[in-house]
Amino acid sequence: MSSASLTAGLVGKFGQSSFTSLSGLPSSGPEGGSASVIPPRPRKFFKSKNVNIVERVIVEEDIVEEDIVEEVTDDKDNQETLLTSSNLFTPNHTIIRSSETNLVVAVRVRPMLPREKESVVDINGGSQVVLAAANKIYNFDRIFGSEVCQEDIYRELVNNVVKKVLEGFNATVFAYGQTGTGKTFTMGTSNKESSIEDEEGRGVVIRALQQIIGNNRQDQDILKINISFYEINKEQVYDLLNPSCTKVPLQVREIQKGLFKVVQLTEVEVSTVSGAVELLSKGSNLRSTEATALNSNSSRSHAVFSISLVSADQTGSTITRKLNLVDLAGSESLNRTQAVGERFTEGVGINNSLSVLSRVITALATKKTVHTPYRDSTLTKVLKESLQPHCMITMVTCISPSLEDMKETVTTLRFANQAKQLRTKPVPAHMLDSCRASVAKKRTHAIGIPATSQQANNTIHTVTPSKIA
Repeated sequence: MSSASLTAGLVGKFGQSSFTSLSGLPSSGPEGGSASVIPPRPRKFFKSKNVNIVERVIVEEDIVEEDIVEEVTDDKDNQETLLTSSNLFTPNHTIIRSSETNLVVAVRVRPMLPREKESVVDINGGSQVVLAAANKIYNFDRIFGSEVCQEDIYRELVNNVVKKVLEGFNATVFAYGQTGTGKTFTMGTSNKESSIEDEEGRGVVIRALQQIIGNNRQDQDILKINISFYEINKEQVYDLLNPSCTKVPLQVREIQKGLFKVVQLTEVEVSTVSGAVELLSKGSNLRSTEATALNSNSSRSHAVFSISLVSADQTGSTITRKLNLVDLAGSESLNRTQAVGERFTEGVGINNSLSVLSRVITALATKKTVHTPYRDSTLTKVLKESLQPHCMITMVTCISPSLEDMKETVTTLRFANQAKQLRTKPVPAHMLDSCRASVAKKRTHAIGIPATSQQANNTIHTVTPSKIA
């Protein structure tokens, strides 16, 4: 590069008055001698800066360019590592291995019905769902065929989650999918007292209660176990365990900034599995269910069954961790369900709340948006704490193998694939409580601090502390 072009570049960047031309810098003459150096004109305000800054800037720019090259090379290497045969057919997303995240996404395929003739779902190796008719392949943590029993589902997906809750973490297990694909059967929110001994029909709720209460009898670490049960129907929360034995509408309030709570929700202390299942049966009898063209016993609401474990630490303070078992209402095609009147209104509400849930999951997974739309739906308000990265999350995606349901199956798998991108870092419940208490204390102290005076110096137009009266 010629000295003239280099000089022009530096003048354009730093200004002509900042330095002298490069002809004044030391250079080797034809005989190997050094030319005389013309000292630069000192600056008006910064006299200590001289022509040496030019040499320093040139060296620093070279270093920055080398760093950029190294960063680009590293990114290219990462891209080549991620493009493997296992995620080649996964739409627009990379696969996150189970070792990198505590969010587990599994798929359960329901059995074919007598009226259904053709299956379009194939399972490849226990971790891939192949939709041959749609020419799509999806990868998940686990895939369960129609022959898998309830015990296997619980042992593979929920057993370790309950162990983490007993160790002091918050956790959420929820079922998602099209209407009529077995979500309520999997979660067991409609189980009765007779289901306690039913190995095939017993769902996640009863099995979790048996594991928690059975463990408490052995260790005696838990002071008490509380359960609550409520549903969300047409954006309204209803308490299913109210002593009046009727559905009582409740409000969802923001008790702290960003923290929502269902106020006056009934919590009942239990000590036996039979007592807890009796309450479960009582609440499920009040839950909204109706017949549609696709499902003779369709759930018309989202149901949340919560198990809270209260224990004490070494200082005597109580610690509460919670296991939320969520049975989401099924997404519906209103044309196929042939819903009219009240059923149509319920279907619209179900689809809207699931759409908001999808947007929330997308925002949390991609981290490219500054706004997460929790407030757009009652469902996402009450589940906000359950969807945080500090909570352990397990998602059971229920799908239909029928050709008639292929459109809904593809939509469900896309949502599950997006949810799998959400990375979580579970934090013990006692640390979360400590952080919330600290934040609340700081806010309380901040209320008593007087506002800073806005009196300003009119000469320099900035606040001058020494001038404040």
